Amino acid sequence: MSPKLEDSIAEVVFEMRWGSPEPPSAEQTSTYDLLLGRISYALRLKYPFYERLPTASFPPEIAFQVAPYVIQYRFRREEDGYPLVQTGPKIITINDTTEYKWPTFKNDAKDAVDTLWQVYAELNSQFKQQQRISRLTLRYLNAIQNLNFEQKTLGFLKKELKTTVSLDKELYKQVGIKEPPRMFDTRFTFDSVTPPGSAYFHFGRGEVKKTDALVWEIAVESSQEIESDADVESWLEDAHSFCAKWYKFLRGRENI
Repeated sequence: MSPKLEDSIAEVVFEMRWGSPEPPSAEQTSTYDLLLGRISYALRLKYPFYERLPTASFPPEIAFQVAPYVIQYRFRREEDGYPLVQTGPKIITINDTTEYKWPTFKNDAKDAVDTLWQVYAELNSQFKQQQRISRLTLRYLNAIQNLNFEQKTLGFLKKELKTTVSLDKELYKQVGIKEPPRMFDTRFTFDSVTPPGSAYFHFGRGEVKKTDALVWEIAVESSQEIESDADVESWLEDAHSFCAKWYKFLRGRENI
């Protein structure tokens, strides 16, 4: 009997971007340090473990020229623990790992976004009229461990992820290559209906906790402007429902 294939969530990420990737205006630059200080203070009430990344040494105008939306700060509830919140110029993310539960994660995401808006409102009452949310992303990175990658075919993909990947058998003979592939990395991109945007399905061979694993990802991303906080919460529900349906279809069980 083959071993039970363990399936787990490796990481969940909600990311919000706002404004454009262009360098900030003189007014935005002048308030940037104050903005980050206010955000840091507000977040540290819930996430007391604070980490300043090397990218935080870049001035705002340089940060946008080198890498728009670069992460500069991390905030954790426990040292080296999850969940964590990350911030930088016009970007905020909420990350969680194996202890993730959707209701808690959704509330953490909503609280982080609310904190951001409150800080901006204090500094610039016209912020929401001047800059809109430009991108929302929800991403689930999963892993199936204890797979036998030494089998002669990629049949486990069809069995475990309802996905067929194959090469013409004649290729092995004509070129002189051996089955199975030592590594593989495949990505699909689709248009999604609800929420409107793009959906991503990515899988490949990887390693989780020093164990060979099939690492696979479901993500949905919307780039149209979001008009209100309520729209963010509604988008989160739609995005989660989308990813959960996809996961359940692939794995035959509810886990996200």
